[in-house]
Amino acid sequence: MESEITFEEELEWCVGQLVLGLLSGRPNSEQIKESKKVIDKLQGNKLSYVSKRHLMNVVFGDYRKRMKDTPLDKVREELAKQNLNALSSQYRINISK
Repeated sequence: MESEITFEEELEWCVGQLVLGLLSGRPNSEQIKESKKVIDKLQGNKLSYVSKRHLMNVVFGDYRKRMKDTPLDKVREELAKQNLNALSSQYRINISK
């Protein structure tokens, strides 16, 4: 039986995907701005649970299906390989976890 994925894990996956997107290639200023805005909204306390789910769906489409293709463990592993402190200061993004 497959374990249930929690909302916090879905949130972590989505933020991780946004961070990995900033790390891959060379994002332009608009991509950086949009990614930062979404990360801030997802990590902040202003949006409700329902609003965060809606935002994740708007940005990633069927993110639950995509999580099956790229599990959270893989995202965590990839993020662990990166220098997140440098990324955080370069883009002024608060990366929690």
